[in-house]
Amino acid sequence: MTALLSWDEMTDLDRSQAVAYAWLCRRGIAYAIQNDPCTYVDAPDLVALDAIAAGTHALAVCGPLQSLIARIGKAEYDRLYNLALPPA
Repeated sequence: MTALLSWDEMTDLDRSQAVAYAWLCRRGIAYAIQNDPCTYVDAPDLVALDAIAAGTHALAVCGPLQSLIARIGKAEYDRLYNLALPPA
């Protein structure tokens, strides 16, 4: 089995999905899986993951939200989160 992509290897589109999922998990992982599971959109290895595996990966690469924001900056966090939102 091949190792999944790390944060640094992911595209912005897939990072945005991970960020949005991590944000939603503040309401609980079960809630996030039922209401808006992590769905990667770019890298084939990530796209192929089921909802549980994708969510687990997203939380692993993001870590706690405050740590993620400290690591990438608020502006980058906001940009990635907004990229995940459906078009208006």
